[in-house]
Amino acid sequence: MIQSADNREELERLSHQFQSWSKYLDEDGMLVDEAMTDCLVLRRCWIDMAGDHAGGLMLAQIAYWILIPSKKGQTKLRVHRHGSLWLAKSHRDWWNECRLSRCQVQRLLAKFEKNGWIETKTMRFNGAPTTHIRLRASFLHSWKHAILDPGNYPS
Repeated sequence: MIQSADNREELERLSHQFQSWSKYLDEDGMLVDEAMTDCLVLRRCWIDMAGDHAGGLMLAQIAYWILIPSKKGQTKLRVHRHGSLWLAKSHRDWWNECRLSRCQVQRLLAKFEKNGWIETKTMRFNGAPTTHIRLRASFLHSWKHAILDPGNYPS
């Protein structure tokens, strides 16, 4: 097989790039770097429950912060007001965590509140007005239904 000079140069360039990337490969040649751990888990039940991927992502994050205990078995919530624990999240927090825009956050919180799954209140957090979220019992009922009776393919 005869290779042209251009082809050889391209192969050399790619070989050099690969060598610079090899520090990101494990012993099996799989890509590994910090960005690979920067991920979110989105289960189909959250999408089914919310009706779309953005809503499913928000529900997954709300469940992560409110329902799943820390490694020490304690709640991750630190805001205690009006006799309840609340999740405090600004629009910037939602963007940084899961890339939901301000409009998406407002739409989804209003939808979830209308469904009776959450209660929201704007209260001060770290000196700024921040949306606080609290789960309602109907959330758990809807979640159980989404798990036991998963959504059908839309026609």
